[in-house]
Amino acid sequence: LNVVGAAAGGVPSNPEELGTTLHGGPFFAFLAMAAVGLDAAYPELDLESYLNEQGRTLLENNSQACLADGLLNLGFQSIDGLTTTNPLTTPEWQARLAKNRLGQDTPEIPVMMYHQLLDEIIPYNQGTELRDAWCQAGAEVQWFDMVTGEHALGIFQGQDGTLRFLEERFTGAPVTNSCP
Repeated sequence: LNVVGAAAGGVPSNPEELGTTLHGGPFFAFLAMAAVGLDAAYPELDLESYLNEQGRTLLENNSQACLADGLLNLGFQSIDGLTTTNPLTTPEWQARLAKNRLGQDTPEIPVMMYHQLLDEIIPYNQGTELRDAWCQAGAEVQWFDMVTGEHALGIFQGQDGTLRFLEERFTGAPVTNSCP
């Protein structure tokens, strides 16, 4: 596969920080689904061993939930309300969260990134910190701030720029690098 570029908006680059950002809020489902995903990827994490009765019931009832159902069923939940011990504070989970933090490896292809300044799901600093890490490591990064909207709207607002960026990669046009 000849990968010539990548485009991403509102990138969740720091899973540990998202544990505190999403905790107890309307988008808790993203945190819960990410925990289930990490548990599937790393079975030694044993998520179920941390869950209390309410947590086990929610996990069971939502194991096949789509995102919309998850948002409805899991909104405003808290880690403390669903666990006997917060798994995110244990050494095993901390190690896996650190391993999954973006920015440790440098993309070898040009990347276009964009982020909403007022993103209510993925904090803006997650995008800028990833951009800065990749720039420092020598990656070609084209960056756009988005100033009118929130996370989901960014999908539509970033569409034209994404298509243009990818078309330019396929035609061999030079990258407009935002890195200093």
